Amino acid sequence: MKKTIAILICSLMFSSLSFAVIDQPSIWAEDFIEELKAYDQIRSNAFEGYQDDITRAEFVYLTVKMIEIVTHETIEVDSSISFTDTNDIYALKGATIGITSGIGDGKFGPDMLLTREQMATLLLNTLDLMDMNTLINTDYKFVDDSEFSSWAKEAIYLVKANDIMSGVGNDKFNAAGKTSKEAALVVVTKLIRKNLHKLDNTFINNMNKTSLNVAVTVNDSIEVIMEKITVSEKPSINTLTFTYSQKNISNKDIPESSLRVFFSDGSSELIKGFSKYYSPGSTKIRTSSLDYSKLKTPLFVIIETSTIDINLNLPTMTKWIIEE
Repeated sequence: MKKTIAILICSLMFSSLSFAVIDQPSIWAEDFIEELKAYDQIRSNAFEGYQDDITRAEFVYLTVKMIEIVTHETIEVDSSISFTDTNDIYALKGATIGITSGIGDGKFGPDMLLTREQMATLLLNTLDLMDMNTLINTDYKFVDDSEFSSWAKEAIYLVKANDIMSGVGNDKFNAAGKTSKEAALVVVTKLIRKNLHKLDNTFINNMNKTSLNVAVTVNDSIEVIMEKITVSEKPSINTLTFTYSQKNISNKDIPESSLRVFFSDGSSELIKGFSKYYSPGSTKIRTSSLDYSKLKTPLFVIIETSTIDINLNLPTMTKWIIEE
């Protein structure tokens, strides 16, 4: 009997350990998911079962919440809209603003698993709704293009061109494949980033313009100096390379510091993964590069920390102008 109990306990411990290991986001999704969590606007169960396939209801919830985060407005449900298979308020909100009209016959299909081409189509509706400036690339074609549904092709290539969804490798999109929860969380975070300038209309205009090699105080004690911004042209993309220093750090660093680049189309990109090294006098030098589309124009860069604030209360309201 004791032996049986011991085996049972070991089995339970192994099962718990396995679940703890499995229920973690993939490495490529970690930064996006942590950023989305920091907004503190998404319900906790959205951050569970990362590798599970996402349902229509779960994805429309994320999309609606993303729009409410960006617009600072709560979507009011149109009382004339209803579905026979769900009363979920986010399904009704999504239908109210035109993200989806359901699957036909008055149904929403809340528990249906979302295919990749269906998600691309929902995203196309979202891009139109948010009046986003989008890029179009007519030169690229997935090798499995013939397998796309006709109603999804425009959406697939639009989300690809605008770095919202990408392929699955080997130039394939896998339109009929299912979408994981973590992939959907990454997509929603990307959309928030591309609309960051809308979170506060006065944010950009109120920031101080700072020249290179001018010290800026961050967190009341750390001096940041933008040493160099280099723009280099390549055949298909351009590259921005940044070098900046943090002084008076006293073994203390700006937490998860990074740079955010703003472009003329209103989009922005967060740059992490800096190389770093110490030089004499408690100074840390950081450098990193960003590849961006030749169709976009970078305007300025700011220092940002890992703490994302919905009101954009960043550690410094200073921007370095990028001159090509």
